[in-house]
Amino acid sequence: MDEWGRLTILKESREKIETGKLLMLEVCKDWRELRPVSDPNADLEGTFPSGLSFR
Repeated sequence: MDEWGRLTILKESREKIETGKLLMLEVCKDWRELRPVSDPNADLEGTFPSGLSFR
């Protein structure tokens, strides 16, 4: 991941996860998970305790 938050994914991995889908990167200390999602905003709903909307 670069300083702008862009993530480079190898071609074989992009083909495996079908990059036509949106991806969500979840980071928690030393644990990271990259997974396809249909709507990242809906997936984040309720994740943070603030009243701010991601939409």
